[in-house]
Amino acid sequence: MRGLAVLLWVAVAGNVVAAVANGLAGDALGAVLPAVLAVAFAFGAYRLAQNPPRPQPWTKARVVLSAVFGGAMTLAVLAALGWTAISIPDWPIRAVSVAGMAFVVGMVIWGVRTARRLDREARAVGD
Repeated sequence: MRGLAVLLWVAVAGNVVAAVANGLAGDALGAVLPAVLAVAFAFGAYRLAQNPPRPQPWTKARVVLSAVFGGAMTLAVLAALGWTAISIPDWPIRAVSVAGMAFVVGMVIWGVRTARRLDREARAVGD
Protein backbone atom coordinates (compact mmCIF):
# COMPACT_ATOMS: atom_id res chain seq x y z
CA MET A 1 0.00 0.00 0.00
CA ARG A 2 3.05 2.24 -0.01
CA GLY A 3 2.37 3.18 -3.63
CA LEU A 4 -1.15 4.34 -2.82
CA ALA A 5 0.13 6.41 0.09
CA VAL A 6 2.70 8.05 -2.19
CA LEU A 7 0.00 8.87 -4.75
CA LEU A 8 -2.17 10.37 -2.03
CA TRP A 9 0.67 12.58 -0.78
CA VAL A 10 1.47 13.67 -4.35
CA ALA A 11 -2.21 14.60 -4.75
CA VAL A 12 -2.02 16.55 -1.47
CA ALA A 13 1.03 18.47 -2.69
CA GLY A 14 -0.53 19.19 -6.08
CA ASN A 15 -3.75 20.44 -4.53
CA VAL A 16 -1.90 22.63 -2.04
CA VAL A 17 0.04 24.19 -4.91
CA ALA A 18 -3.20 24.74 -6.84
CA ALA A 19 -4.90 26.29 -3.80
CA VAL A 20 -1.98 28.63 -3.14
CA ALA A 21 -1.72 29.59 -6.82
CA ASN A 22 -5.44 30.34 -7.01
CA GLY A 23 -5.25 32.31 -3.79
CA LEU A 24 -2.30 34.36 -5.02
CA ALA A 25 -4.12 35.02 -8.29
CA GLY A 26 -6.96 36.58 -6.34
CA ASP A 27 -9.42 33.74 -6.90
CA ALA A 28 -10.32 32.84 -3.33
CA LEU A 29 -13.32 30.78 -4.39
CA GLY A 30 -11.16 28.83 -6.84
CA ALA A 31 -8.78 27.97 -4.01
CA VAL A 32 -11.49 26.30 -1.91
CA LEU A 33 -11.88 23.05 -3.86
CA PRO A 34 -8.14 22.24 -4.07
CA ALA A 35 -7.78 23.04 -0.37
CA VAL A 36 -10.68 20.74 0.54
CA LEU A 37 -9.29 18.00 -1.71
CA ALA A 38 -5.85 18.38 -0.12
CA VAL A 39 -7.36 17.90 3.34
CA ALA A 40 -9.38 14.88 2.17
CA PHE A 41 -6.37 13.24 0.52
CA ALA A 42 -4.19 13.91 3.57
CA PHE A 43 -6.85 12.35 5.80
CA GLY A 44 -6.99 9.32 3.49
CA ALA A 45 -3.20 8.94 3.58
CA TYR A 46 -3.21 9.27 7.39
CA ARG A 47 -5.94 6.63 7.74
CA LEU A 48 -4.07 4.32 5.37
CA ALA A 49 -0.89 4.70 7.44
CA GLN A 50 -2.68 4.15 10.76
CA ASN A 51 -4.93 1.28 9.62
CA PRO A 52 -3.34 -0.55 6.71
CA PRO A 53 -5.75 -2.93 5.01
CA ARG A 54 -5.10 -6.60 5.57
CA PRO A 55 -3.92 -8.53 2.53
CA GLN A 56 -6.77 -10.08 0.56
CA PRO A 57 -6.31 -12.50 -2.32
CA TRP A 58 -8.02 -11.49 -5.53
CA THR A 59 -11.03 -13.58 -6.46
CA LYS A 60 -11.91 -14.38 -10.05
CA ALA A 61 -14.95 -12.08 -9.86
CA ARG A 62 -12.81 -9.20 -8.60
CA VAL A 63 -10.33 -9.68 -11.43
CA VAL A 64 -13.08 -9.76 -14.06
CA LEU A 65 -14.87 -6.74 -12.59
CA SER A 66 -11.63 -4.75 -12.37
CA ALA A 67 -10.70 -5.68 -15.92
CA VAL A 68 -14.10 -4.69 -17.31
CA PHE A 69 -14.42 -1.34 -15.53
CA GLY A 70 -10.72 -0.50 -15.58
CA GLY A 71 -10.41 -1.48 -19.23
CA ALA A 72 -13.45 0.55 -20.23
CA MET A 73 -12.24 3.64 -18.35
CA THR A 74 -8.73 3.28 -19.74
CA LEU A 75 -10.04 2.98 -23.29
CA ALA A 76 -12.27 6.03 -22.79
CA VAL A 77 -9.38 8.16 -21.53
CA LEU A 78 -7.03 6.93 -24.26
CA ALA A 79 -9.71 7.61 -26.91
CA ALA A 80 -10.23 11.15 -25.62
CA LEU A 81 -6.50 11.85 -25.52
CA GLY A 82 -6.02 10.28 -28.95
CA TRP A 83 -8.84 12.38 -30.39
CA THR A 84 -7.25 15.46 -28.86
CA ALA A 85 -3.84 14.57 -30.31
CA ILE A 86 -5.33 14.13 -33.78
CA SER A 87 -7.86 16.95 -33.94
CA ILE A 88 -6.15 19.85 -32.14
CA PRO A 89 -3.59 21.55 -34.41
CA ASP A 90 -1.45 23.18 -31.68
CA TRP A 91 1.71 21.15 -31.10
CA PRO A 92 1.94 21.77 -27.31
CA ILE A 93 -1.55 20.31 -26.86
CA ARG A 94 -0.59 17.33 -29.00
CA ALA A 95 2.60 16.79 -26.98
CA VAL A 96 0.70 16.92 -23.68
CA SER A 97 -1.92 14.56 -25.06
CA VAL A 98 0.66 12.01 -26.17
CA ALA A 99 2.46 12.33 -22.83
CA GLY A 100 -0.89 11.78 -21.11
CA MET A 101 -1.45 8.63 -23.15
CA ALA A 102 1.95 7.31 -22.13
CA PHE A 103 1.19 8.19 -18.51
CA VAL A 104 -2.14 6.32 -18.60
CA VAL A 105 -0.50 3.22 -20.06
CA GLY A 106 2.24 3.42 -17.42
CA MET A 107 -0.33 3.73 -14.63
CA VAL A 108 -2.21 0.69 -15.95
CA ILE A 109 0.99 -1.35 -16.00
CA TRP A 110 1.88 -0.14 -12.50
CA GLY A 111 -1.61 -0.95 -11.24
CA VAL A 112 -1.58 -4.47 -12.64
CA ARG A 113 1.88 -5.17 -11.25
CA THR A 114 0.87 -3.83 -7.83
CA ALA A 115 -2.33 -5.90 -7.80
CA ARG A 116 -0.42 -9.06 -8.72
CA ARG A 117 2.20 -8.39 -6.04
CA LEU A 118 -0.45 -7.79 -3.39
CA ASP A 119 -2.27 -10.96 -4.45
CA ARG A 120 0.93 -13.00 -4.15
CA GLU A 121 1.61 -11.53 -0.70
CA ALA A 122 -1.95 -12.24 0.44
CA ARG A 123 -1.78 -15.83 -0.77
CA ALA A 124 1.57 -16.30 0.99
CA VAL A 125 0.12 -15.01 4.26
CA GLY A 126 -3.00 -17.17 3.89
CA ASP A 127 -1.05 -20.41 3.36
